[in-house]
Amino acid sequence: MPEPTYILDANWWSFLFLSGHADSFAQAMGTVRCMIPTEIRDEVDHIPSRQGAFSTWCHSDGRALQVVDLLAGSAEQQLLSALMRASANPGKDLGERACIALASGDPSRVFVNHDKGACFLALRELPLHPQPVCSIAAFLRRLGDRRLLSRVAIEAIAHRARQSQSPPTWWSSWLPTVP
Repeated sequence: MPEPTYILDANWWSFLFLSGHADSFAQAMGTVRCMIPTEIRDEVDHIPSRQGAFSTWCHSDGRALQVVDLLAGSAEQQLLSALMRASANPGKDLGERACIALASGDPSRVFVNHDKGACFLALRELPLHPQPVCSIAAFLRRLGDRRLLSRVAIEAIAHRARQSQSPPTWWSSWLPTVP
């Protein structure tokens, strides 16, 4: 199995920027492949506190974040996106549906999210993926195990994601091992 490409939902970006560790993650993106659909870029750019800053951040310093327009995707991705959009509330959850459609084109793509509805939707729509979904806690662990984020950055992002309220069972023994 090739190295996964992580498709990051809007909540990841929100937690990342609120934590103050976006530049730390930018360095990790040189090693870890990440992508987002244009819907996520637009959703994050329209957060009142961002107002376009996300697009600027994505494209500064040669960052390796791939922004993908689903209209340029495969016919299967476009169809899945259209079908999922038809069942969504207009203006709500379109980004996560776009992430799932983007993941559908390649089993090495992993959808990172922090929303149980999105998780179950991805599990239902991506039956051929060996691992279609990854929680933010698991994504942070993958970054920490590869020494791509410091413990300070991981703790700050986890705090913003309210991970400390119900951490995975392995969290308390794993976190001290991260430098």
